[in-house]
Amino acid sequence: MLIYIFIFLSLSIISFIEIFSNKYQMKIKKTIVTIISLFFLVLSTIRWQRGTDWNPYFNFFSNIQNIPLENNNLFEVGYKYLNYFVSLISKEYTFFLFICALIVFIFQRKAIINLSSITASKDDGVTYPLTMLFIMWSLYLGNIFTVRSTLAYIILLHSIIYIRDKKKVQFIIFVIIATLFHRSSIIFFLAYFIYHFRLTKITIISCIITIPLILHFSSDILILLSKILGGSYEYKVFNYIYNDRQGSEYAGLINTVFLLFVFLFIYWRNDRSDSHFLGMFNLFFFGAILYFGTYLNSVSLTRMALPFMMCQIYLIPYIFNVVKNNKIKIIVFLVFFVYLAMRYYSVLSVYWDLYIPFKTIFNLNLDVNVY
Repeated sequence: MLIYIFIFLSLSIISFIEIFSNKYQMKIKKTIVTIISLFFLVLSTIRWQRGTDWNPYFNFFSNIQNIPLENNNLFEVGYKYLNYFVSLISKEYTFFLFICALIVFIFQRKAIINLSSITASKDDGVTYPLTMLFIMWSLYLGNIFTVRSTLAYIILLHSIIYIRDKKKVQFIIFVIIATLFHRSSIIFFLAYFIYHFRLTKITIISCIITIPLILHFSSDILILLSKILGGSYEYKVFNYIYNDRQGSEYAGLINTVFLLFVFLFIYWRNDRSDSHFLGMFNLFFFGAILYFGTYLNSVSLTRMALPFMMCQIYLIPYIFNVVKNNKIKIIVFLVFFVYLAMRYYSVLSVYWDLYIPFKTIFNLNLDVNVY
């Protein structure tokens, strides 16, 4: 447990210095982002029997040479062949974890550096990449517990760079790659049009008013879309809706509503000159509606909203661009700290026995729960 507390507090201090001091120049920020990301890579590589779904992923890799991949529908084709080709190099699962962690490192580092405007010639827009890493750790544990959806969604986060820069071909290529790792990524093709769409106050209010209707008809809408896509998509959606558990704990819904109102406050306080903020807000707003529509039908289906809602790592620090008074900004930071601490505890507590203690390849005799 101590390692989780240490990382959280260390990143919070770094974030505080970034927000309230001019000590960190852009080059220094970029270097620190790289160092922290490398630290995440190491943690992800040396972990052992930690994280969700360890057994199925470990067993799949261990038996990959004996599995007829063309007839196996357990995982998507991209993830299957990643396992296969890595196993040709090494049979050690730690090496496979290293390759997955390396993929996350490359895309996550580039996404944070680019989406935070750190590469801009001047400090325009959000310039809090270290705070974004702090949020990434608090909400997603830095993506160190890599599964196939982790690979897919971090690639999708990276693809927003090409949406912003209006590079359709590159965006499409990366969404296709992400879909090879997780089928739900296919919905992210909509992100290009959502990002560049200009919402009005009337549109936003209308969407919020229609949320109850979306909740009521969401299962019918999901079934219709799955029939259009057909194949494994239709099977998965039917299975999730009729066999998966519905959301019964409302903490996720309450949190999404809370963030939505915070971002709406920033949106209406913003002078609308920052097109990147507006685009990221659009993506989160769509993700929130998608989350509401899937949560009451199937907890598993909410993962479709996750790539859109990951935009919160960019949007949350934006509040410090809106608040100019340093005294008020300190109060906001304290609220921000407490909020992330609560979210952090919530993330850990869901699978407490799978995260704590943090077992590594250096203490293999440590007895932990694994499944």
